[in-house]
Amino acid sequence: MTNHPEGSLFSAYLDGVLGAEEKRDFSRHLDNCVLCRADLKSLEETKLRLAGAGRRAMPPDLIVAIEKKLDEARLRRAAPAADALSWFEGFRRTFFNQFLIPAAVAALVSLIVGLWFVRMRRGPDQFTPPNPVLSAQAQDPGQSAARPRSSVASNDDSAP
Repeated sequence: MTNHPEGSLFSAYLDGVLGAEEKRDFSRHLDNCVLCRADLKSLEETKLRLAGAGRRAMPPDLIVAIEKKLDEARLRRAAPAADALSWFEGFRRTFFNQFLIPAAVAALVSLIVGLWFVRMRRGPDQFTPPNPVLSAQAQDPGQSAARPRSSVASNDDSAP
């Protein structure tokens, strides 16, 4: 071996799963390479420490917690319509509160200001109350109001 071997070969060498030819080539490389010997020694020490470390017992409620999380995930996957509905509900509330209410207020203010401008352009003579005599005639068209006589005599009324 002229190049340094892959990291997986170190583990395979320590575990004794290399073929005869690979094992012989790897051993020759270790005889000539100080860096690879140091890496192999470090890996061997790590394996021994891990083998000597005691195993911790699994907490009894861990399985229940994992199953609960899996059930929640299954329910979320099974009910995508509920998620879509909650998304739509949130969008509707946001749209209503942030757009429709201010738009309605702006439209109402615009309407009031517009009516005020129209009234100001027409002038005060357009809004004078009607003549009470004309109003009475309009209410009772069957009776006519008395006509005032003119001081100038007409030709029809003159005597011969």
